Amino acid sequence: MKNIEPKMKMRFADDDWSSSFDELNEKENGLKSRLMEARRQLNILRSNASKNDLEQKSVIEKAQKAMQDYREALTEVELLIKQRKTGSA
Repeated sequence: MKNIEPKMKMRFADDDWSSSFDELNEKENGLKSRLMEARRQLNILRSNASKNDLEQKSVIEKAQKAMQDYREALTEVELLIKQRKTGSA
């Protein structure tokens, strides 16, 4: 029986090593999946940020144009008021 025990221990040790290896593979695959999901989410965020930046730029440009139009209209009104006051209109 003493001769069989070391072989059995060796077999169990191999099984333990094999199951540990399988667990490591599962953990590695799980981490890879999480990494891929994180990359996917990051790409989505980058895409959304780009769209938001473009939308913000568009909104800012429209607001600047509106302010410019407002200033021009205000200047015209001020000129009309001055002309009326001086009677040259």
